[in-house]
Formats: sequence, C-alpha cells, structure tokens
Amino acid sequence: SSDLAEHGSNSRARIINEKKVKLSEILSAFPFEAFARGAGLMLSLIVAIGAQNIFVISQGLAKSHVAAVCAICALCDAVLTGIGIFLIGGSLGENPNFALFLGAGGVVFLLCYALASFRSAVQGSHFAKIQNSAGGALMPVVAKALAVTLLNPHVYLDTVVVVGSLGATIEGAQKPWFYAGIMVVSCAWFFGLGYGARAFSKLFASRRAWRILDALVGALMLYMAYLIAKFIFKI
Repeated sequence: SSDLAEHGSNSRARIINEKKVKLSEILSAFPFEAFARGAGLMLSLIVAIGAQNIFVISQGLAKSHVAAVCAICALCDAVLTGIGIFLIGGSLGENPNFALFLGAGGVVFLLCYALASFRSAVQGSHFAKIQNSAGGALMPVVAKALAVTLLNPHVYLDTVVVVGSLGATIEGAQKPWFYAGIMVVSCAWFFGLGYGARAFSKLFASRRAWRILDALVGALMLYMAYLIAKFIFKI
C-alpha cells in the first residue's frame, strides 16, 4: 500500500511539473513587451481629458445609453489605431504638415466645444436636455458620440499619427500584440469612465451642478486648446 501511495504521489508531482512546463512555455511565447508597450502608450494618450472623455462622463452622469457610447468610442479607437499601426501611420508620422493640420483643426474643435459648454453653463440647457433625454432615442446619442470622436482632428493625431508612428517601429509579428495592448486599455478606460461616472449621477441631479460642470469643462477645453496651439505654433 505504501508503494501505491508513493506511486500516486509521484504521478501527481509529474503531472504538476508537466503543467508548470507548459505554462512557462506559454508565458515565454507571449510577447509581453509588445503588449505592454501598446498598453502603456494608449494609457498615456487616453487619460488626457478631452472632448471625447468629457462626453463619456456626461453620458454616464446622465445615465443615457452608457454602454452604447462606450462601445462606440472603443470601436472608433480600434479602427483608427488599426489604420495607424497596420496601414499608414508610419508614413503620416513623417509628414510634419499633416500633424500641423490636425493640431490646428484640434484647436478649432476644442474652442467650439468650449463655447458650447459656456453657453450651456449660462443657459442651464445641459440639465434640461438630460432631463428630457431620460429613456430617449438611441440614435441621436450615437450620432453625437460619433461626431465628438470623428470630427475632432486631435483624435486622428493621437490614434493614427502617434500610435501609427510608434507601431511602425514594432516588428511585424509583434504588431498584433501591440495592438491588443492598446485595445485592452481603450475598452477598460471607456467602460470604466462611463460606468464610474454613472455611479456618481446622484451628485448631478440639479441644474446648478450641471452649470458648474459645464463651466469647468469649457475652461478645460480652452486650456487644452492653448496647450495644443502652444506646441504647434511655438507660442
């Protein structure tokens, strides 16, 4: 009986060792460096508060089609960063005039966004729209999510030019993992931002709170426009 017990113990130990070897082989084959570079790059770009993030936060606070908005933002990131990494990002990154054009367009976009936020802060119209949109139609929200993403030239500067330029330095076989790191961060960020804001929606149940938020957003957009203009035009 002792021989059988010893034999069983050895068999279990052998199986455990085999599993450890297989796990180590899988981990060694996984390109952590490319994945981490993609994740780190996307995190450094996406955490900057811009028009898109502000819109996601606003929809979360309003509890208005949060999942759809987050999914659209992540999907747009997937398409634009994919174009940058796998298609044209490297060549565009070498064109300073293209980056200048996108930066200038981003300044104009942010100034318009700031103006709209200040108008809403004065009129209190944002709170009224949110009250009226509770349980409202999905398509207007989808259209605005697409507009605030795709009509902002600064988005292309980040996703296509910056990500694409760095993606051009990644070896071909490693690019899908670089891209995977980017997408993991993008999805986690937008859904975390949207549903995180949704959890604080009770704090914004008054017109005054939304007026304060709109005023802060307007000021932040002005500051972002100034930073971009300072960088581009060497102010």
